[in-house]
Amino acid sequence: MKSAFFLLASMILCCLHLQAQKEWSVWPGLPLGVRFTPAGPQTFSTPVHPDDPIKYVGGGVTYSDPQSGKELFTVTSRYVYNSEYQLLENLPLVSCSENRYAIQVVPIPDGSNRFYLFHTFPETGLLLARQSGLQTRCSLYGQSNSATGGLRYSILDRTANGGRGRIIRQNVLLAGNLVDRIALVKHANGKDTWLVAHAWGSNAFLSYLVTSTGIQQAVVSNIGPVFTGDYKASIGEINASPNGNLIAATSQAGNLLELYDFDKATGALSNYRSTAIPGQPGSVCFSPDNSKLYVGSSETVACGYLSRVFQFDLDTNDLTQKPFTVFEGSGEAQINTQMARAPDGSIYLAGRLLYRDGGLTQSSLYRIRFPNQPRNACTVEENVVNTSYLDHFPNLINDYGQQQTAENPITRLAMPELVPFCNGMVTLTAPAGFSEYRWSNGATGRTITVAQRGLYKVLAGPAGFTKPEAYGFTEVLPAGKTVNLGKDTTVCANNLYALKIPANFRNVLWQDGDTSSLRPVPRPGGKQMLSAIDDNGCQVIDSVCVFYKQPPLAHFGKDTTLCQGQELTLTLEPAANTTISPVVYNWQDGSKQQIFQVRSPGVYWGQVSFEGCTLSDTIKVDYLSQAPFSLGGDTTLCPGDSLQLSAPVTNALYLWSDGSIGPAIWAKNSGLFWLRINNGQCTQTDTIRVAFRTGAAIDLGRDTTVCTGTLLTLSAGNLAGSYRWQDGSTAPQFTATAPGLYKVQFSGDGCTVQDSIRINWTAAPTLFLGNDTLICEGQELSLLAPEGFSSFKWQDGSLENSIRINSSGTYWLQAATDGCTRSDTIDIQYGALPQFSLGQDTLLCAGQTLVLSPSATADSYRWQDGASTSTYRVQIPGTYWVTLSNSCGSTSDEIIVTAGNCALLLPNAFTPNADGLNDVFRVKNPHGLQSFRMQVFNRWGQPVFITNDPGQGWDGRYKGLPQPSGNYLYFVDAVDQAGKKVQLKGNVVLIR
Repeated sequence: MKSAFFLLASMILCCLHLQAQKEWSVWPGLPLGVRFTPAGPQTFSTPVHPDDPIKYVGGGVTYSDPQSGKELFTVTSRYVYNSEYQLLENLPLVSCSENRYAIQVVPIPDGSNRFYLFHTFPETGLLLARQSGLQTRCSLYGQSNSATGGLRYSILDRTANGGRGRIIRQNVLLAGNLVDRIALVKHANGKDTWLVAHAWGSNAFLSYLVTSTGIQQAVVSNIGPVFTGDYKASIGEINASPNGNLIAATSQAGNLLELYDFDKATGALSNYRSTAIPGQPGSVCFSPDNSKLYVGSSETVACGYLSRVFQFDLDTNDLTQKPFTVFEGSGEAQINTQMARAPDGSIYLAGRLLYRDGGLTQSSLYRIRFPNQPRNACTVEENVVNTSYLDHFPNLINDYGQQQTAENPITRLAMPELVPFCNGMVTLTAPAGFSEYRWSNGATGRTITVAQRGLYKVLAGPAGFTKPEAYGFTEVLPAGKTVNLGKDTTVCANNLYALKIPANFRNVLWQDGDTSSLRPVPRPGGKQMLSAIDDNGCQVIDSVCVFYKQPPLAHFGKDTTLCQGQELTLTLEPAANTTISPVVYNWQDGSKQQIFQVRSPGVYWGQVSFEGCTLSDTIKVDYLSQAPFSLGGDTTLCPGDSLQLSAPVTNALYLWSDGSIGPAIWAKNSGLFWLRINNGQCTQTDTIRVAFRTGAAIDLGRDTTVCTGTLLTLSAGNLAGSYRWQDGSTAPQFTATAPGLYKVQFSGDGCTVQDSIRINWTAAPTLFLGNDTLICEGQELSLLAPEGFSSFKWQDGSLENSIRINSSGTYWLQAATDGCTRSDTIDIQYGALPQFSLGQDTLLCAGQTLVLSPSATADSYRWQDGASTSTYRVQIPGTYWVTLSNSCGSTSDEIIVTAGNCALLLPNAFTPNADGLNDVFRVKNPHGLQSFRMQVFNRWGQPVFITNDPGQGWDGRYKGLPQPSGNYLYFVDAVDQAGKKVQLKGNVVLIR
């Protein structure tokens, strides 16, 4: 009963905790972030600016509504987005996106919906760029200089800009020359927040108190190691315990874990202690109940990566204790051990990052499910959430994810820690007494059978448990003798590395089928896996990773023979400008460059030293003796001449510049000509430039035909030299006055050239399209060119011999034959029947006159009484008609004029009840009015209806609402057909 109560209480505390701190329940990433819900962690898409560095490092901070969990804004290292992921103004922020603590968010504790955004540009990125000369992501954004370094803050006001938010203060420098370490700790008053940073070049911690009135001057604590040296010395992480009493930090300088006491009231650090961590320490994270400290570590090994997470029991207050390894992963995929407490009570690891072909292909989050529990009871779960890229978790204020009371350890099951096996299977059994068992290999029974070595862990509890009541573990180890292939290693590539198996092992089998007991590891190396049987008959399995360092590389190939004029490039690897480690080159002549150029016969050797390895190679180079060939010197020819280019070598393969493969070609145009000859051993090439004298070129053009009588001027240019035409004239131009053959000869620029042209005469027929004309609508007209012409061009660009006309316009045609051109133009107008109306039938008041005026122009008018005027005056009622005629025909219209009462009348009451009778209050006899305006007012003088349309009336509504019954006052102002003003006013009764 006690266990059930403890489990229920833990579940209630977890749920209350999740509901109370929803402001940090969303962790952004790109393209997928993680949202923590009561149903578990879920991924979601994060739309961000295309230049946002989050796509490279995957992280930021999202602040959500503390009650509902709705995202209110998201901050990445350089950009700020509102709840709709719209980019805010006054950006970007100054920060180095690739640093762990690029961005922090601290709410200003005055309830104003304003937030401090602390963004950093620490020394890490600057040192890397300066020391290596390599381009960092920070320098990509033009920020890799001292002027932008340090800790800065900006202020976000969520209520500004109509609730969309705005940065109201931006990029204010708070401190410079910092290490990439920022911790956020809640003040002892539970309201303000400490921001703890660390200076570069000293051991000073800087504690800034963030309050509702501003940021106070830093409290300086000189304690712990001094940070100085290369960029690796500036790499580390920092984290505060949930209760704020401890601060833990890591540093890759010395691979140290540091632990400090922290005074939440004063901001001072004290009681420094430290211990070395295997590998390169990374992230640190406290358990929610402050009893455990987790430290991540990673290192590169021969077969890939080795990542570990260590657990320190803080109840012992002794860092010298050997930490317990709760997780160890190795292989091709890198396990990022960056950690953060989550609202579900777990600690999440950035997890698996698998790179292939230069890009990230897989990423998934791991978690420590029960971080308050000791050793294997804490339970590391792999691949909990699949994400695209979430490398940097948000750095949050320390009290997030705090469990106020320490959690009691669950029961450890009585199971053997070690079980040896020789061959076959091993059965592991957990103690009875529980409803459900969960093994680390996925099995769920109380007993499992395994055939492989490894650590097998089990959790036990009631059916469907969310937290176990007990845990146990057993490591299965082979009982066979140890082969001891040695540690994973990387060796220089000059000699093959050999693995030797002792003689008391038989049935040796390597992963590639090799069965030898002495195995030289083939290049480039890799994981070597061995299976063998010892002298007790037990199978032994072992593996070791052996890689050859690559670079350095010195490989020139086989000895070679070159042709005269050829060069050979010898290269040593790596290039000095691609690595931080020094590279030393040596060549046979004492030169020290990476590349050596061979231009003569001889024996050449080169040597490269890099990262403890020295490799060299030698090559002998000979040159074939062969006589060079020549196409001759560059030359200049007269126009019309040509030059034959011939290969002086027989029995060879030829390739000319124009692609031909024969022994000769003709050069007839200016240009660069080359020939490549291969005699079976060497290839030789020669080039010749051929030019033509442009000053001696003349061209009279092609033979032509012109119209009879046309004078044609022939021009042979205006060159410096002498001309002679067929009739003995010597001018550059000649006028041809008759058909015939004309010749000219020119001498100049060292050349004599000539040209000729034949001129023929021809006569063209007459072109006439007809007289200008008019056609009626609906008719078409075809224009056809006369016979005898061979080419045509109409005004619309048509090239046919005819066109069809269906609209008014001016039409022209140019027609040609045998060099003669004729043209003509015709104007075509389209007519239509007269279109008009006498208007609608109307009333005629006594004494009035109605003027009928058709709205169309016609050639003749005929009224009903024979009148032929364009207008007609009506003084008596009757039926009136008129017929209008033009060249296309006649049309008629009539109007009936009736005598009527023309006085405007208005009823004194109306009933808008939709019965079709007296529903609308409007004027009667509105015919022929020139202007009209009616207004209706209620008894308070408020206008309820106004119109300028005499046909429109009031339906008893105002702004769509029915008005009450009663008296309403109306006013009417009008001008009748005779121009007389009419005014009416009175009362009308609305009856409902």
